[in-house]
Amino acid sequence: AQIYYIFTFYNLLFIFFILLNSYTKAPDCKSMRFRYKKILFVMKKILPTLLIMLTLFGCQDNIQSNSPVLRGLQNGDFTWRSSYSTVVVDASTGLTITGTDDTGTLILKVPTVATGTFVLGTNATALATYSVGTTTYSTNNNGTGSIVYISDGEISIDELDSVTGAVTGTFYFNAYTADGERVMNFSEGIIYKLPVTEGAL
Repeated sequence: AQIYYIFTFYNLLFIFFILLNSYTKAPDCKSMRFRYKKILFVMKKILPTLLIMLTLFGCQDNIQSNSPVLRGLQNGDFTWRSSYSTVVVDASTGLTITGTDDTGTLILKVPTVATGTFVLGTNATALATYSVGTTTYSTNNNGTGSIVYISDGEISIDELDSVTGAVTGTFYFNAYTADGERVMNFSEGIIYKLPVTEGAL
């Protein structure tokens, strides 16, 4: 809905500028044309900044108004969002974030309960997996083919709120099936104020 309103706003401004341009080209109103050209010049200067601010604040408000959030862009064209999530905190095994929806299950693991960036890959202590039915994509696996495709990515834990017991961060990764034949990509991943369901920060 937020994206719809933003595009509608852009379209209305575009139509406004077309009409304004047409009006200022009328041959019989030189003073009016000069005045509106000044307005048009100012608007053209501030419009890009205004649109960027509206977009950023709109996205931020959308995330905050729908918290907690665990979501990411799956294979570049599908916004995956967890309908149910858990966060398990364990002093020995670290932090485990699990999210599920009607298509699959996402699991993100980092080895310590601390803020920071954790690299993903076959030799990494952090792990990301995504399961669909009996098929599991894991950053512990690499791809196969004429060249070897390497699993990679990052999980960034930006905030561990001990007062509210919530976790915030970001993630992205490329993961492969055990035979290396299929890949799953997540980008633009968001972890926003997910509550701890087991253990304590």
